[in-house]
Amino acid sequence: MYNLTTTTESRFIRKLDEWYKIYEDFTEELTVNPITGECFCKHQKLRAAYRSLRANLSYLFTYKNFKDLSIANTTNNLDGGTFSPMKKR
Repeated sequence: MYNLTTTTESRFIRKLDEWYKIYEDFTEELTVNPITGECFCKHQKLRAAYRSLRANLSYLFTYKNFKDLSIANTTNNLDGGTFSPMKKR
């Protein structure tokens, strides 16, 4: 199993690039609206998720690159403490 919290930045980038090479054609598929003739991305959410990861890679491993800041590697602290009063409302 692949776990983001235990991987390295270089391994994650390598695996992401490998994934994209395999699924590039799939993520870039276009669909044509038969009425308007307009083209749009068939798998827009998947494509957006991949592009978001690529665009934010410099921030993704901040918790490992700046260990002196003691940044948590998950949002569990927020889910159980900070946001729980909001959930009750």
